[in-house]
Amino acid sequence: AEGSISLHVTIGVNQVTWAGVLRRAIEPLLADLPDSHLPAGHLDDPGLLRDGLAERLTALADRVRGLDPDDLVRAEQQRFLTNRPSRLAGSLLDRAGTVDDHTPLRRRGICRPLPPEGVRLRVLLGDRHLDVPAWLAPAFDRIAASTTLTPADLTEELDESSRLVLCRRLVREGALMIEGQP
Repeated sequence: AEGSISLHVTIGVNQVTWAGVLRRAIEPLLADLPDSHLPAGHLDDPGLLRDGLAERLTALADRVRGLDPDDLVRAEQQRFLTNRPSRLAGSLLDRAGTVDDHTPLRRRGICRPLPPEGVRLRVLLGDRHLDVPAWLAPAFDRIAASTTLTPADLTEELDESSRLVLCRRLVREGALMIEGQP
């Protein structure tokens, strides 16, 4: 590219690896261990280091065996689906007040409800999450399964007032956009 104009494009693929998942699972366990100094004289008597290391490895292994894979899967899903850069063009414009029961809406990217926990529901949006009442789960399931919808499409799940409040909030949050607007 010394004699002419050149364009270079780099495409990066953010891969999730087993090593990364395991590292994120084990790091909190390591952080909880006391970070004491090695025993004096461990270079002259390797048994001092070996015994202390064996004791700590056994304790760590016991704690690793106590990890719940289901909890780790949920944490990994939430980490992946809430740490993306926001790409919401025009998101500072408040157009939510113009939403009525027949306004065509388009879902933007990720809108994934997790199974409700008690009275709360966590909805992953890609760059963050929303915590909402669990009784909204059927409405969020329908929204997550739709590319386009109107608030009236949520008639089976919510009354008119509730579905308008929900859709307007999701427009403000950037999870839904009014069809035809940037």
